[in-house]
Amino acid sequence: IQETPPDILITNVSMLNAMLAREVDAPVITKTREWIEANDDAYFFLVLDELHLQRGSAGTETSYLLRLLFERLGLTSPKHRHKLRI
Repeated sequence: IQETPPDILITNVSMLNAMLAREVDAPVITKTREWIEANDDAYFFLVLDELHLQRGSAGTETSYLLRLLFERLGLTSPKHRHKLRI
């Protein structure tokens, strides 16, 4: 996965947090960002199941985790913001 990031990655909040924190997983994020930035037709789809269950401090942690993911993928940039599909 680190060498060739998948087109579809199914994960949960805990593993996403681990991936964003571990240096060994940095290539997955970096290569995905490069793909998003290099291709006009690239779209990043995020599917969140049972998100309504994330409330209180767990909901806050999830929102910050997603903000970090979007930032690391370059999806907060006005130039690429439209490529995010939730």
